[in-house]
Amino acid sequence: MGSLWRIAVALAAAEAGLWRSHVAGRAEMMVALAVFAVLALGFGLALGVVALAAWIGLIAALAVALGVAILGALVMLILLRLEARNHARERARQAAERKRVIETALVLALPGLKVGSAVALGVAVLMLSLLTGGKGGDKDGA
Repeated sequence: MGSLWRIAVALAAAEAGLWRSHVAGRAEMMVALAVFAVLALGFGLALGVVALAAWIGLIAALAVALGVAILGALVMLILLRLEARNHARERARQAAERKRVIETALVLALPGLKVGSAVALGVAVLMLSLLTGGKGGDKDGA
């Protein structure tokens, strides 16, 4: 039985090694793809500015490129703020749901405890603090 276990472990290790090499090779290819995509984007932007410069002049073409970059940054800033607002809303919804579940569990657990026990007192204090809605929420910096 021990030799069968060793064979299974060896086969699993070989399979894990195969997957590890596959993932490593794939990650290297994804990094190379990202580098070439950024390079292509840079050349595309340069080509656009040069073509625009040939049509309306160098200073105007650079001004248009600057305006497009600022507009893109503003759009990304707005999207980032919307995402932060949605994250805060979702975090508040999850906190309310977690509080509701804890309250329900405490209300269901309290009658089963002995009246004079310290556990019942602790659960009652915990339930009181949850029901009064303490202000110490989880803050993740966002």
